[in-house]
Amino acid sequence: MTEEPTFTYWPDLIEYQAKTLGDKPYILYEDREVSFAEFERMTCRMANGLAAQGAEPGDGMAILMGNCPEYLAMFHGMPRGGFYTVPVNVSLKGEGLRHVLSNSDVKYLVVDDVLYPQVAELGRAVGSIERVFVRRTTEAALPQGTHDVAVLLDAGWDRPDYEI
Repeated sequence: MTEEPTFTYWPDLIEYQAKTLGDKPYILYEDREVSFAEFERMTCRMANGLAAQGAEPGDGMAILMGNCPEYLAMFHGMPRGGFYTVPVNVSLKGEGLRHVLSNSDVKYLVVDDVLYPQVAELGRAVGSIERVFVRRTTEAALPQGTHDVAVLLDAGWDRPDYEI
């Protein structure tokens, strides 16, 4: 009889699924298919990418994005580098959005380009956010002073050194 594996943390399950289910589809999103193995690599890339941008364990990232594979990879990948995430309701605007971003103590924000105007309307610096990454869903240019979220996904996909 084979003993069932036990998992202490979500990344353990992600790694196990990547090894056992590999190229089988994990996410079907619009016309994209992401396998278990590719998702595991995406989570590592997200954590490694944020670390390459200067983040240190204990730093936080707010996520203001619609549903997409990148959102899931960020949400599940950040703990792999010792980072925390704060999912932000895409309907928040004005003072409600400012409240969440100011009180979550995050240093990084990832936002869809179509949602960026909600952040821009806040004007001055918000909370302790040091860097804003934008996921491009349109052909529009990146807003001034932001970074393309692709820099996070361009990182290596080796397992982050951080131990949860």
